[in-house]
Amino acid sequence: MKNKLLSRFDSDNLRKTLIYIVIAVLLITASIFIGIAKQGNSFAAILFFIGCIMFFYAALHPWEKAIYYFILFVISVILLILLFKVGIGILVKIESKLQIPNRWAEDMAWTIGGICVAGFIAGIIGAFRFRSWD
Repeated sequence: MKNKLLSRFDSDNLRKTLIYIVIAVLLITASIFIGIAKQGNSFAAILFFIGCIMFFYAALHPWEKAIYYFILFVISVILLILLFKVGIGILVKIESKLQIPNRWAEDMAWTIGGICVAGFIAGIIGAFRFRSWD
């Protein structure tokens, strides 16, 4: 039985999507290994951020619809607002209750916020890339 979902996509488009996802995963993996090897490395943070942007962009690339990227943009903004309103307080409570050392709540808030900003940027890039002038 042929999968109707994947049969709608162009093979060249799926090939590009797969390449983008592989590059994104390699960037994120490299950033994790560099971050483990040397704590506080800015290069690892930049690689992680670029990898997240590429991953979000590649995840919606097969459809090539600007509205999907706009939805990603809106969801990222909402999650970022929720992080600032309630998420940081929850992370601080978890850190104090479990007595986790080394500013764990701050590190988690920056990581989650960075992922939301990466989704925000990927949404903008994808919306402009696939906009239609009809």
